[in-house]
Amino acid sequence: MLVGSGAKGFASLWLRKSCITIGLIVSVSGAACARDFTFGGIRWGQSPERFKTQMIAKGYTFSGWSESHHYLNCDGTIDNKDATFAAYVTPAGTVEKFLCIIKNDSNDAMDVFNELHGKLITKYGMPTHDYHFFSPPYEAGDGYEETAFAVGKAHFASFWDDTDEEGGLTLEITKEMRVDIVYESAAWVKSVDARRDASSTDL
Repeated sequence: MLVGSGAKGFASLWLRKSCITIGLIVSVSGAACARDFTFGGIRWGQSPERFKTQMIAKGYTFSGWSESHHYLNCDGTIDNKDATFAAYVTPAGTVEKFLCIIKNDSNDAMDVFNELHGKLITKYGMPTHDYHFFSPPYEAGDGYEETAFAVGKAHFASFWDDTDEEGGLTLEITKEMRVDIVYESAAWVKSVDARRDASSTDL
């Protein structure tokens, strides 16, 4: 990994993924190739009830719906780590996005991130974009890593493909020093773009 300072490239990707907060730059471009990003091999485009049934069959526990009914929650263990999961439903009524939240301790966040990063590379190949950077006045090993994340001065995130044809996968450390994995189908990407374009007509 090469450490650099290209924050502009990171910022443009952040705008593309407006729901994700991320961050020290390690910029690596993976070769573009068709990859199927799914959790546990569960196919996209299914009804929430069917998705829930398959999660339960895999040993995860259904814990309820969000108040808005836009996503369902499950709990369980992934890679020997406690986690909670959210499956998001499009306006068309199909599950097209999946969030895996690792319940890690804050002081373990970078170790957990690096471990999962390696395993995802083994499965999907090198990330399309890879960002690991601290912004001044913070730097790796200064003892203030947790503060740096909290104030948005530390960014660890990796992106695997993000196209209308393929969807994408994101691994990140959040500002709360929580490790998240986000799976998005091509249909989710198109749905977000369509809703954004539709809202702009109201200006």
